[in-house]
Amino acid sequence: MSQPEPHVRASDRERHATVRALRGQLRDGRLSETTFVGRLLLAVDARRRGDLDALVADLPARQRWRRRLGPLYGRLGPLYGRLAALARRLALPPVARRSAPVPGELVLPPVPGEYVIGRGDDVDLRLDDLTVSRRHALVMYVHGGWIVADLGSRNGTWLNGWRLPGPAPVGPGDLIDLGSCRFVVVARPAGRDRTFRPLSAG
Repeated sequence: MSQPEPHVRASDRERHATVRALRGQLRDGRLSETTFVGRLLLAVDARRRGDLDALVADLPARQRWRRRLGPLYGRLGPLYGRLAALARRLALPPVARRSAPVPGELVLPPVPGEYVIGRGDDVDLRLDDLTVSRRHALVMYVHGGWIVADLGSRNGTWLNGWRLPGPAPVGPGDLIDLGSCRFVVVARPAGRDRTFRPLSAG
């Protein structure tokens, strides 16, 4: 099979595949959060296949296990469909319809920078909740505004009810869900203490 030509326009599916690959490399520890978000932004804006290929060219392939588990996924797909149909017949409420928690306030950082949210000890905003990953999400100042990006968390990062496939702009009034924690983004009143501590240099 001939290899795709780099000048051919990239499809949404190819962009999403590159984002998934970058998340896997982040989980493996081969990318820092800053590098991950930078490449994520480039992947979302990429127009050519060659641009997407360049974002993962210096990273090892992670496809071997997918080939081994491919037949298993093929058998599980129909089983999942039958279970979903059974749940609909039994009128089982989906997890997403559980009552949402009362949101707390998330005040944007006082100065431009990069701020990690998670359950670990080395983050800028610590959430003591088991549904939150140790390094769950990143809030970052880019091109005059704030963006939020998931850092490969187990339960995902949700913005206004939508699971984030990549970085997204965030501002006052937006709802952010990290695990079972929900926050509404608010503007910073004058003189208010900082919500985040800045990342240490180096």
